[in-house]
Amino acid sequence: MVTRHLRPGRIPPRHKLIPTRAALLAGGAALMATTMVAAFPAAAPTPPDPNLYPFGRPTGSGDFRVPPPPEAPTLVPTIGTKTTQRLYGSDPFQEAVSVTQHIWPAALPENAQGENDNVPDRPWAVTLITTDDPLTGITAVPLIHFPDDAPILYVTKTGIPQVTLNELKRLGDTGISRHHNIDAFLVGAAANPAVQAQLKAIGMTFQSITAPTVPGLADAVDRVYGSIQNPDTGVPQMGNSGSQGGAGMMDVMIASMDSWEYALPATHWSSHMPTAILWVTRDGIPPETVTALKRRMGRATIYLWGGPDQISPAVAKQLNAYGAVQRITNDDPVDFNATPKNTPETTAIAFAKM
Repeated sequence: MVTRHLRPGRIPPRHKLIPTRAALLAGGAALMATTMVAAFPAAAPTPPDPNLYPFGRPTGSGDFRVPPPPEAPTLVPTIGTKTTQRLYGSDPFQEAVSVTQHIWPAALPENAQGENDNVPDRPWAVTLITTDDPLTGITAVPLIHFPDDAPILYVTKTGIPQVTLNELKRLGDTGISRHHNIDAFLVGAAANPAVQAQLKAIGMTFQSITAPTVPGLADAVDRVYGSIQNPDTGVPQMGNSGSQGGAGMMDVMIASMDSWEYALPATHWSSHMPTAILWVTRDGIPPETVTALKRRMGRATIYLWGGPDQISPAVAKQLNAYGAVQRITNDDPVDFNATPKNTPETTAIAFAKM
């Protein structure tokens, strides 16, 4: 189901991970650490490594604190070096804000020239999801991509946390001018009355994208994004530029709902390319996934995430009726005597090598 709340009279600007498992592990580690401290005396400090600290180990916990700029008090200072950038957060809500603050300065006014061009200072919208549903989180990722420019922030089933609300205000998105000036996509459980009321209170418009099943939600996301990215056919599609991978390519990433961890690298690709993320089970194809594939008229390039234990050969054969199927796996077709070990990690490496 797709519903919209539009802002009356808005004039368009001038043209133009999934944390739940990590949070549980972190909580368990913290509890274990507390128990161990209570049970055992503190160990003697280890002497400094002379190769790492040739003049002695630094002391203290930081000699000074970096305040945020006075004109942007909600900015969170982070540590940056020549080769790394730390995006810190003590929970998923803070982590998401660290990402958007790193990417979107939002230093220029909303009506500044170029804010609706290809490299804006502000996002054009945001995508709101909850933290407790990795399948919905992965499913929502295609909405991030141009021409939506709608990064993900987290809300709850009972409203918008203060850290997220402050970031929505700081970002001050321009609205997607080619899509009714929508400010936010509310995906899955994020489309709840509390979140909607808070967005209305600050003047943000939104579109709710919901469905009774995860495959149905993926189909709905695909239809919404396709209508924005390629309104001629409603199917996300590469442009005619050779730099975009060839004319007319219709990439589809397909993963098993029982092995969603394997599909995490697909989110990186889909957030940069007009690529659908759809779902199957190991031994079956939901009808909503078939519906999304049929829109591509047999011209899809279909990537399967994981080995035969994640998506069976029978399912791969059935999917071949809707396009060209390629499995992303660490199986080496030359090393016939080796049995590949397919894990989320090896699958990610195999995809990077592609």
